[in-house]
Amino acid sequence: MKDIVIIAGSAVGSVLALARAIKKTVNCKAYVLGTNPQALKIIESSRFIDKCYLINGRNEEQFIHDVKKWRENSSFKNNPILYFTYDTACVYVDRHRDWFESKFILCMPSSDIIENFTEKGIAETVARTHGLTIPKTRVIQSALDIDCVLEEFNFPVIIKPTASRKGSRLGFKVKILNDQNKFKTVAAQIRNEGKIFVTQEYIPGTDEDAWYYIFYRSKNGVVWENMGKKILQSPPGGGIMAKGIVEYNSGLSRIAREFLQNINYNGIGGIEFKKSNDDYYFIEMSVRLEGFHQIGDESDSTISLASYYDLTNQEDKLFRLTEKKQKDGLIYIAFIPTMVTRIKTRNIKGLMKDITSAIFSKNVSLNIYSRDDSKPFWNTLKRLLIK
Repeated sequence: MKDIVIIAGSAVGSVLALARAIKKTVNCKAYVLGTNPQALKIIESSRFIDKCYLINGRNEEQFIHDVKKWRENSSFKNNPILYFTYDTACVYVDRHRDWFESKFILCMPSSDIIENFTEKGIAETVARTHGLTIPKTRVIQSALDIDCVLEEFNFPVIIKPTASRKGSRLGFKVKILNDQNKFKTVAAQIRNEGKIFVTQEYIPGTDEDAWYYIFYRSKNGVVWENMGKKILQSPPGGGIMAKGIVEYNSGLSRIAREFLQNINYNGIGGIEFKKSNDDYYFIEMSVRLEGFHQIGDESDSTISLASYYDLTNQEDKLFRLTEKKQKDGLIYIAFIPTMVTRIKTRNIKGLMKDITSAIFSKNVSLNIYSRDDSKPFWNTLKRLLIK
C-alpha cells in the first residue's frame, strides 16, 4: 500500500481532511512536511497523521533542500503520493519536477497549468482563452496602467496580489475600492513600495453569489466534483470561505467540466466563480487542495479517495466511486474566521446562530473538527485563547 505525504503551510483543515478521508478506508501512513511550526503542532495531534516534519519554506533553495533530504533519509517500498496545500510549494516542486517524479507520485497538474494559474492577471487571460467569462482585468505595473484603469474601468474595482512567490504580497487577499479617488490613492501607495498588483472590475452581488467548485480529475478525464455557495467570506466580499453550503448546480458543473477538459487538467484543485446576470465569472483557481477541502468529502463527493485510487492505479475501486454524488444542504463553517467576521461586522444575531448551529446541528461540518479526531480542533481553540 502506498503512503501519502502532504506539504503544508499555515492551513490545517485541508491537511486533516485529506488524511482522514483516505486513512478511514486505506491502510496507509500519512506524513506531513510543514513550514509552519504552530500549524504542525495542531496537525500532529491528529490520530490520522503518523509523523510531522518541519521544513524551511523561506525560499526555494531551502525548501527543495529540506524536502530532498527528508526523502533521501526515508525508506518507502513504493513511491508515496505527494499532495500540496499552497501554491508556492507547487511552483517549487514543478521547477524540479524530474527529480520529484522519480521519488513521488505527484498529485498536481501540468507545468503549464501551474505556471499560468498561480499568477493572477495571467490566469484570467488563459481562462478566457479556454472558454470562461472573466471580469475586466489589468496587471498594474506602472503609472500608465493606473491611468488605463481610471479611463476604462467601471467602478467599484477590486485589487489583489499577483503571485506571493514573487514577493508581491499586499497584506490582504482582496480589497474593494468604490471610487476613482480611492483607487488612485491606494494604487500610488502600492506602486511606491515597488509592488505589482491586479485590478479587476468588481462583479456586483453578495457573498452568496460567490460559488466554489472543488474537484479531482483523473488521468482518464473522469471528474469527482463538489460545488456550492460561499455564504460568508472573511473579509466580506472577497476573502476566504468562512461559511458555505453544498448546492449542486448543473450549469456550473457543465462550465467547469468543459474548462477542465479544455486545459486537460489532471489532479485536485478548485475554482471560484461569481454569478451575475446568469453569467458565471471566473475569479481564481487553485492547483492544489483548497483550505475548505473538508466540505467535499463530508458531503459524499469522495474527492480524496478518488485521487488516491487513481494515482495508485486501483481502477476497480475507483470505478465504484463514479456514481457517488454530493449531498446537498451540508453547511461548512470555518469557526474562527466566521466568528471574527461576525464580530467585526457587529452581526451578533448571526454570531449566535452560527455558534448554535455548530454545537447542535448534525448538518454542519466544522472545519478541523471531527468526532473521532477532536484533538486538533480543541488544540486550535486552546492556541487561540492563549493568544
